[in-house]
Amino acid sequence: MADEHYSRARWCAARHRLIELCLRQQVLEKRLFVMVGSPSDAPEAWKAADQQIGYSEAVQDEERAAAMEDDVAEMLWNMPAESIVGATSQVSFPRRNASDSS
Repeated sequence: MADEHYSRARWCAARHRLIELCLRQQVLEKRLFVMVGSPSDAPEAWKAADQQIGYSEAVQDEERAAAMEDDVAEMLWNMPAESIVGATSQVSFPRRNASDSS
């Protein structure tokens, strides 16, 4: 049961990190739009502003966090439930597969 608890805690931490990075990326994207408009309207200005504020880096950080959250969720899903809480957790976590677009 300790492994189950540890795995749920890891998933919660990974999920929390993903949400934080998603929000950061959204704030930076909004800032870019305010600074220079759409990337199709001003691609060079977008690139310059992106480098200044770190938007592309934030997108990559979010993508890495999403992959980590997926890995931990998959590990948790594949772990045999050792308690009612563990079984409930497995039912609560949406299981993703290769056909998902995420």
